[in-house]
Amino acid sequence: MTDFGTRDSYAGSMKGVILNIFPRATVVDLTHEIEPQNVKQGAFILEAAYPYFPSGSLFVSVVDPGVGSERRILAVKTKTGIFLVPDNGLITRILQREKLWVARAVTNQRFFMKKISSTFHGRDCFAPTAAHLAKNPEQFYKLGPLITNPRRLSFPEPKKQGKKWIGEIIYFDHFGNAFTNIPRNLVGLELKNALRVRIGRRNLGFVRRSYFEVEKGKAVAVFSSTDLVEIAVNHGSARKNLKLREGTPVEIF
Repeated sequence: MTDFGTRDSYAGSMKGVILNIFPRATVVDLTHEIEPQNVKQGAFILEAAYPYFPSGSLFVSVVDPGVGSERRILAVKTKTGIFLVPDNGLITRILQREKLWVARAVTNQRFFMKKISSTFHGRDCFAPTAAHLAKNPEQFYKLGPLITNPRRLSFPEPKKQGKKWIGEIIYFDHFGNAFTNIPRNLVGLELKNALRVRIGRRNLGFVRRSYFEVEKGKAVAVFSSTDLVEIAVNHGSARKNLKLREGTPVEIF
């Protein structure tokens, strides 16, 4: 996963490095369309996708506005697999979900390319390290020193006010659907099935099962495939049609 896009050679070069070291590797593109330098968006996407990969998978995630600086490269091992990330908070939501983890600062340059560009650590550091680990996961212990303080980002948490929950929009997908920070298990336990949604002055009514329970062009609240309250427009873009933005407050009552 990167913010490199697919127009340039960056993502392809990383895959070339991996396959040179470990030709039998299976390389899956999660996405290369993270907004440039948007680490929070990358953290959200990584958390949404990783549970669906086979146990033992290796996640190489490069959204790295601090490339060339003193920021660390991290390898984080969980029961799911190994995550290679810059130490800029990209791993935050994984650490919130995975209670058992071990992290190392990747300092052993034996795992890097011989020539390291100060602007392309994805190719010269992350990709070769990933290939060596995929080839032999036991080499995790040789990457560098153990650390206990990966950098974490601050994500907004929903708050309870009386009998309602107040959250906000944290992400928009390709369709313009708005994902909130309010999970199903939180409001489901508190309010059972009597869930209504208000965004700004707009009352969306009850949470529905699907987009098609309202007419085309109408706004609807559903539970997303990641079990978050989602605001959508049937055959439209909630972001555009409702003039929403990240941080727009959402009420569940």
